[in-house]
Amino acid sequence: MSRKLYMKKQRYEDSNIPESRNIMVEAIFSETSHSIKSRFLTPLAVFLNASASQIGALSAFSSLAAICGQIPGSYAVSRISGKKIWIISNIFARSVAMFVLALIALYQWESSITILVLMGAMISFFVAFREPSVSSSLADMVPKNSRGPFFGRRDSIISLISVFIVLTAGLALKMFGFPVIFIAGGIAGLLSIPPILRMRIKDGERSYSFRKLIRISPSDSITSLKVNKQLVYFTLYIALVRFGIGIGDPFFEVYMLRDIGLDYIAYTAAIVTGIIFDYIFLRYWGKASSHFGSKNILIVTGTLMCFTPLFYSMSTSFAHIILTKVYVGFTFSGFTLMTFSYLLDIAPQRQRYKYIARFNVFKEGGFFLGTSAGTLLALTFVSTGDPFTSGLKMIFYASAFFRFASIPILLSLKKKGQRGDNYRLGYVMWETAGATPVRIAGRKISHLINISFAPLKLASKIIEIAKRLFYYHARGRSWCFG
Repeated sequence: MSRKLYMKKQRYEDSNIPESRNIMVEAIFSETSHSIKSRFLTPLAVFLNASASQIGALSAFSSLAAICGQIPGSYAVSRISGKKIWIISNIFARSVAMFVLALIALYQWESSITILVLMGAMISFFVAFREPSVSSSLADMVPKNSRGPFFGRRDSIISLISVFIVLTAGLALKMFGFPVIFIAGGIAGLLSIPPILRMRIKDGERSYSFRKLIRISPSDSITSLKVNKQLVYFTLYIALVRFGIGIGDPFFEVYMLRDIGLDYIAYTAAIVTGIIFDYIFLRYWGKASSHFGSKNILIVTGTLMCFTPLFYSMSTSFAHIILTKVYVGFTFSGFTLMTFSYLLDIAPQRQRYKYIARFNVFKEGGFFLGTSAGTLLALTFVSTGDPFTSGLKMIFYASAFFRFASIPILLSLKKKGQRGDNYRLGYVMWETAGATPVRIAGRKISHLINISFAPLKLASKIIEIAKRLFYYHARGRSWCFG
């Protein structure tokens, strides 16, 4: 397809989504604030001399706040307009908290660690508070047949923005310190409000019951299992895998900064590497899912990402971290994309926000329990002298164990009539994670070799032409005029 036809198709797809521009602009500014918070909150804790257990507590309280934010967020969908939910959440999570973090970095009070933990929890609470409204509103504003291309393009743009933001923030951190980058994140949060005001956001159903969300009884569980078995299994899988992720995820950055000893520039380079490869492989996994089906690609990426903690535990230098980040970008880009796509596919359309809220409660609950377990492991094993269990290694081993333990539930997911059902899982694994990436890499390398030899080929061609000119001139002829 030519570029002109592609652009026409793109404009046609956007014309089916009237709010596409506002969605993109809001996502860009929100991602700017989120990138600064997610990539530099742990380094700020390390800068403030927080211990490994305190950093684990930071993640644990943040995930607990995310759980607490889901329930009132679902209640607010049926009581408050969507615009108010988005604006309130962005003001507190993207702006107020970021400005407070800048003050913490600037003045470094005695209670800075406590305030840091509270701000991290506040950010997670309001991000979770708006999640049911955002997910349901996006599903209403974007038609079902356009979700894959639109969200894939949105995620690609967000990844590019993240690369630029993290690079800029890393350089600003080296030159000016933490206060400047968190102030910039707060300003970006304020700039995300105007596109929200321009959106036409559909309000939630008024018949929603707050008690129904938090009431869990055996009869309700049995009914849910009969009516929507795949959503129940998928929720259990995500809860368990998030438990495994929560054990090790808060300590990867601590491991890079303290155990390996990366400076802020090397740390930023490692983070940017992961974001770049996440962007590169988003389109690859999107194409693979259209061919093999989202369930098969979810199984492939969900299996591959279990090895991530083991690769971190074997890393001892900056080069090892870069290779690990490449692998993380390859696996997590597909896992994140397929998780969101599969959830929208199996969640019932009626009162979708209720099911998404329940899903997020279990997801964040698993992460909270994981971070709590990781904090306990940090208190137990970090100070030991054993090289196989000290330096956060035992935490990484535990994280890998529970990730692998979630695979049987993942394999139990069955969705009849989906594209890719006729492919064997082993073949899909080999094609998507083995043969096809090798073929693509081979083509890229051959192109690079051809480009690198292009000056030599041009020089040999010039020499050949010069020889012919000399030959014709020596025989008294002119190659131009005969």
